[in-house]
Amino acid sequence: MHLVTSEDASGDSWTVLRAEIFCSDIIAAANSWIEVRKDDHAAIQALNALVDVRMDVPPLSRGVALICATI
Repeated sequence: MHLVTSEDASGDSWTVLRAEIFCSDIIAAANSWIEVRKDDHAAIQALNALVDVRMDVPPLSRGVALICATI
């Protein structure tokens, strides 16, 4: 199941997401956004200020890039 939303009798709702599909969708959307705006210097500058890729990560993650996002 993926993108299935349900509601109980009290009106509370929840959505089921499969993590691998959700992450793939987010990556595809980000790549599309970057492609559309690659010549928009203000957008790319804002993106560079938003995302920080670090290689100096904690010992358990050595060798794996850590992506830090400011929201």
